[in-house]
Amino acid sequence: MKKYSFLSFAVLISMLLASCDKDKWYQVPSETSDYVERFEAMAENRGYDIDIEERGLIIEFGSIEESLNSKLYYEDPIRIVIDKTAWNNFNDELKALEIYRNLALGFLNRQTLNDKFPNGEWKSLMRGEVFEEGDTQNLNFFGFRQEYYINEMFYLEAETPWWADYEASYDSIRMQGANDILSQDIPLDELEWGYTSAGLNVGFENGELILNNLNADSKIIITQLEEQLTADFLIEAIIKIDDSEAFNFSGLIWGASGNNAFYVNTYNLENESKMYNASEKYHYCHFTEENCTQIDPEGYNKISIRKEGDRYHYFINESFVYMTDIHEFYGNQFGFYIGGESKIYINRLSIKSE
Repeated sequence: MKKYSFLSFAVLISMLLASCDKDKWYQVPSETSDYVERFEAMAENRGYDIDIEERGLIIEFGSIEESLNSKLYYEDPIRIVIDKTAWNNFNDELKALEIYRNLALGFLNRQTLNDKFPNGEWKSLMRGEVFEEGDTQNLNFFGFRQEYYINEMFYLEAETPWWADYEASYDSIRMQGANDILSQDIPLDELEWGYTSAGLNVGFENGELILNNLNADSKIIITQLEEQLTADFLIEAIIKIDDSEAFNFSGLIWGASGNNAFYVNTYNLENESKMYNASEKYHYCHFTEENCTQIDPEGYNKISIRKEGDRYHYFINESFVYMTDIHEFYGNQFGFYIGGESKIYINRLSIKSE
């Protein structure tokens, strides 16, 4: 009886020690565990046998000296450190992207890959942190693009997606005979522009709307449209950026209602254009930055945004820039985004809708 009790006690101690070792071996915060489980499920569906909990994984939040959102350490077990501030600003897609990429490096033995498609988009979500001049670190992991990037993560030679060399002509997005929500013939000084920020000067001269932002940070100015921008539409504006640091972005905002998020399409004098949904979380799904040789940094530029169903087409000077899914859509506000210490001139503005 005493021998039996001694053996039982020994087994119990062994089990407790094993449990403690396992707890040290697998430490995944609750806010990241769902993404780890999704990765394992996707791997299993593609024929991989990966038991991450058995192999060990440590995920922790902390600060990273480099300008990175996360960093992988090839230790035993693998350790991933995530910048907490960045994580809190991420939406679901970008949290998934950050976890998937690190797990693929650690458990699929993937290497970084900085190849691009003909349209300039990254070929792999495994893109590394060393960029060539003019590269952007942003990757659109939203909507129809996401399926390709997940497949490529598991299969290096994934089939090239249809959007890799997608182009659209300006003629294809014209809306001849559509209804004018805002006619280009309406003088811009007749619209009720809402602005409350100190240091944002608004004026009109020779039929142009002139917005001069004296602040170091960006500001917006909006007007309320009589109709909701929910049907297909075409927004076009001819604008010029002046008196600005070359890297500061200015452009159009639209679609919000109340405190909901605007869509934003901006450019700067370094021939860069940004397209995104500016919610409370700055890092939104289809934050996209493109290098645009179409931009005239010294003159006026024609910005065109065409909504067709659940997609946007972006053009600068009637030349195609980008196409993406629409993340969310709201209401009837329209306006302009003025970069810090920047001055912009709006020469013409029109909005058409079906």
